[in-house]
Amino acid sequence: MTNRLAAAAATTAAAAAAAAARGAGLARVYRCNSSISRTIRSFSTTAAEAHTQSPATAAAAAAAAPPTAAADSRRTAAAAAAAKKAKVRIAPLSAEELSSMKDIVCAANTAFLGSSSSSSNNSSSNSSSMYRVFLGRTPVRTTEGIDLLLPSLAAAVAVAAEGMRVHHTVLQQQLQEPQQRLPLHLLRRPLTGLLAYAQDISLQQQKQQQQQQQQQVQQQQQIIEELLKYIEADTALCRESPPSADSLLQQEAAAATAAAAAATTAAAATSAGLGTAAGLLQRRCSNLQVRNAVLQQEQQLLQPIVAAFSSRRAAAVNTSEGIRAAVQTPQTLQRLRECLSSLTLLQLVCLQAAAGQLRSVLIADELLFGTALQQQQQQQDPAAAAAETDTSADAADAADVAAVAGGDAAPPSAAAAAAAHMQELAAALRGDVAASPFEASASAAAAAAAAAAAAAAQRAWEASSIEARVQQQHFGLVEGTHDAEAAEALLWIIAAKTAVSLF
Repeated sequence: MTNRLAAAAATTAAAAAAAAARGAGLARVYRCNSSISRTIRSFSTTAAEAHTQSPATAAAAAAAAPPTAAADSRRTAAAAAAAKKAKVRIAPLSAEELSSMKDIVCAANTAFLGSSSSSSNNSSSNSSSMYRVFLGRTPVRTTEGIDLLLPSLAAAVAVAAEGMRVHHTVLQQQLQEPQQRLPLHLLRRPLTGLLAYAQDISLQQQKQQQQQQQQQVQQQQQIIEELLKYIEADTALCRESPPSADSLLQQEAAAATAAAAAATTAAAATSAGLGTAAGLLQRRCSNLQVRNAVLQQEQQLLQPIVAAFSSRRAAAVNTSEGIRAAVQTPQTLQRLRECLSSLTLLQLVCLQAAAGQLRSVLIADELLFGTALQQQQQQQDPAAAAAETDTSADAADAADVAAVAGGDAAPPSAAAAAAAHMQELAAALRGDVAASPFEASASAAAAAAAAAAAAAAQRAWEASSIEARVQQQHFGLVEGTHDAEAAEALLWIIAAKTAVSLF
């Protein structure tokens, strides 16, 4: 190792001297303004000052002393001490050092090996070896103060040779009479500067990636905790309270009193030209038929969804009645937290969007990942469920024509409209070119997926808005801004269902 370092140092010193003689004039003219060159030059200048600090002090003391034998001996002793202090050596990292410096080791491997390490035939690097170069007792460091780690022994030898060249130049200058200041370019170590700069960049990128990963994990945890808070007021868990016998009698008496008061108020308001919105609201809220219809719909639609969710997620959830919150046990919340953590980022984002529109995490989860909504549709109307899975545009058009012929003035279903829209898009993309069997199959599959997503979203929306639908059935449909809100909510729900089904 010593012979190899000495030979490399001699060769490097000779080459540096020749290059310095040829490039001295060009060095005064050329100025590089890039940040990379400034960083490397800063490293070289710092290293040069560190190299020449103690020898310069010794040289100043030697110049001040008279040219006697004692001064010569002191100068020789100082040079020997400087040579011993600046001894260059290469040391591999131990297993403990590799473990304690794993971040820097990873950054060095990324910077120096990258993806082309396996294609290098002249490299003597080993994936489990890492080297440091010491100048005396101090390892070579980067501008960030980090130890320079080299996964290649050849690179370590080159860095050591560069350090020996600079040190050899300093020793020669100390032995000269009279003392002269060395040109700065002879003290630079550009190779070491390049390697150190590359490692610093790699380490900074690694830290940025770690910060981004931590931010992503924090965002996922925030979404999960937000969804868990939704569960306490989940539409599928907070049910209408069934009226008891005593409450029925009290409500009937209160309703009779309210009706009499409303009649008196209505007569007075009519004579004064005022409306009876307060009386109408009171009659709606105290109507027993509405409450019973809501209870029946909740048992029919929500109970299967809650049972399917509990079975699929292996979590027993509690329901509530009236205005009370559906408080869950810590074990249930922890189990749901584990289930939500296993979702991908796309699935988690889609679940959050659907739960916000449906006001229910359970219904949104069943819409995106379960089958209870499809089973409900098949049980209620097998013919309609079969029609929704029909992938031909002709079948959808025939269903719409039959509905119109039967006197039904309602618009086509969301599933049929989505299937027809996908077929129209496929035809528009093809233009005048006839569809191949593969294109026809792909178009049919896309139409079927769109129809299924639209139908499932419609059923989920119906399950999440039971009370509003029942009130509309009993008191009439009131048009307003809520219609546009419902249409926009369906767009988001269908988009979430489609996005999850694509991957």
